[in-house]
Amino acid sequence: MIDGVRRAKAALLAGYETIAAVVYDPQGSQLGECELPLDSLLSSRDFIPRKTRADETRWKRAIDGAKVWPLRFPPISVVPGKRGWPMVDVEFDFGDLG
Repeated sequence: MIDGVRRAKAALLAGYETIAAVVYDPQGSQLGECELPLDSLLSSRDFIPRKTRADETRWKRAIDGAKVWPLRFPPISVVPGKRGWPMVDVEFDFGDLG
């Protein structure tokens, strides 16, 4: 996943099973849009930062968006691959606060 880690994590925590995605090939060409199972996604990072007020604002926006069906998020962006962290394993980084 190259964009949408917060949205995907928020959707997962809210109990959703799928999320809208735009799929790109490794060269950056768009292949199409689809619904992808959240448990099939691999994040490009292993944590979501929640250290600053801006981080918390972004996270709150993602959580608020996950409270409504259908999800009102823009589609996440993904490139198929086998590298990354499963969404269930993506943690939060609170810095010194956590």
